[in-house]
Amino acid sequence: MKQIRIIDVPPGEAPASIRGAWVGLVLPLAETAYSQPVVSITVGVLGKHRSVLARLKRLLGAAPMEERPSIGYIVNVIDAIEVLRASSPSAAAWWECHTPHLLAPGRRFSFAAHCCQELKEAGAVVPV
Repeated sequence: MKQIRIIDVPPGEAPASIRGAWVGLVLPLAETAYSQPVVSITVGVLGKHRSVLARLKRLLGAAPMEERPSIGYIVNVIDAIEVLRASSPSAAAWWECHTPHLLAPGRRFSFAAHCCQELKEAGAVVPV
């Protein structure tokens, strides 16, 4: 299974201290075709921009910069939160409290590619 190491604070709506808790963690990539960074349209984790109008604006390119297509690595939310819990239980608790809609099978995080370092399956670093 391919993995990534978070090497910089990822962008997003969560407080900086919560996003910073990801730095240094090794996360498994989602078990799908997402073994490479992919271009995706991401939305904020706090649910502020999930309406039909907000989705239409993203598709038309009229959304705020943080909601436009980005390049990132896809990780299962549940797997990521479990790794985070081992390192920072308080950060994991923040996600559980503020984003319960994400804590379901099949939900995914996209970590910005510039914040990640690919790891080979055996743990060796692959330059990005």
